[in-house]
Amino acid sequence: MINDFIHELETLTNQQLSTETTEIGSLIRLNSIVVIHFIELNKLTQNLDLPAWKAKNKLENTISIFENEWRDKKAGVLSRIKSKLGLNNKIYARKTTVKKLNRSEAFDFLAQNHINDALKTKYNFGLIYNNELVAIACFGPIMHKKTEGKGELSGELIRFCNKLDYTVVGGLSKLLKYFITQYQVDDVMTYIDKDWSDGKSFIQLGFEVVGEKHQFPHYVDLNQKQFTQESNETVTIYKSGLMKLLLKVGK
Repeated sequence: MINDFIHELETLTNQQLSTETTEIGSLIRLNSIVVIHFIELNKLTQNLDLPAWKAKNKLENTISIFENEWRDKKAGVLSRIKSKLGLNNKIYARKTTVKKLNRSEAFDFLAQNHINDALKTKYNFGLIYNNELVAIACFGPIMHKKTEGKGELSGELIRFCNKLDYTVVGGLSKLLKYFITQYQVDDVMTYIDKDWSDGKSFIQLGFEVVGEKHQFPHYVDLNQKQFTQESNETVTIYKSGLMKLLLKVGK
């Protein structure tokens, strides 16, 4: 499977890529900034704390892709890599219109275009370009916080997703502003996957890093070499975890 992955990346970048074998996979350098660590399940013979392993090997800034993610969500993985390289088709948010989506519309779009499992969310908004849905932002229920004697409203961005092979420039900012205006929240919180992102794009929008969250353990079947339920035949994997960010709304 690693050979298939490298072949797709070489086709994408039109270059021969340098690779380096690690004890749990392979490092593929796409350029001086984007380095991917492809983790091969057949090399996972014992429990793995990925954040500690990356720190030990000074690989904190690499993108971590597990073999099963490539096998099951190939198109989504390639689209995210293309986005990192600036190779996706670009649409400018100013040329789009905002549409409120029902749960079914949002769920279907996420299932087709996001590499993580689709989740049921409370508020869903999309960007329409040429009568086509090209990006969505999904939010959870608005929470009422009691802070220093006064109530504040807090929103949570659960998912943001572009259509496969597209990047809507300014899309997240436009959808965030729309949500904030509609519901007059005082802040918006979100989590980002540290296996893929360092949070810079969110920080540029005004988010602040306020904490981290460890992910739930994942289990790899030693025989089938795939993620499964915990048993005596599995090893435990802790991925890189989540970065918690908060956008405070100025009013």
